[in-house]
Amino acid sequence: MTSLSRFFRSTPAASLLAYFEKANIDLPREVDLEQSLGDVAGPFLKVLNKLSDEDRRRMLADIDRVQEMTDDAGQVALYSVLSDRSQLDDLKSGHDRALWLFWPAPIRWSEIDVSA
Repeated sequence: MTSLSRFFRSTPAASLLAYFEKANIDLPREVDLEQSLGDVAGPFLKVLNKLSDEDRRRMLADIDRVQEMTDDAGQVALYSVLSDRSQLDDLKSGHDRALWLFWPAPIRWSEIDVSA
């Protein structure tokens, strides 16, 4: 749960909302992602089990993949795939950058080389 908590605390609410919308995951009513960043993790973790099994598995797999790119090597790799790096500079955190780049093309995610 620590990694989930870190993910939700480190990712801006607007980015989380965009993720759930693009992933077609319906959030339980108890989750209010419009709250401040620190308030997002607790309510979401409490209702995690209310998601469908399929949505929960997919979300956890996506979060694991995104979190792999939040360390220094992952961030270097993310920056290496964009010609306009200012797009990443404007994002709030490593989690925000990784999630932003993950969702336009999750299938190509494996092309990003973290060994660079």
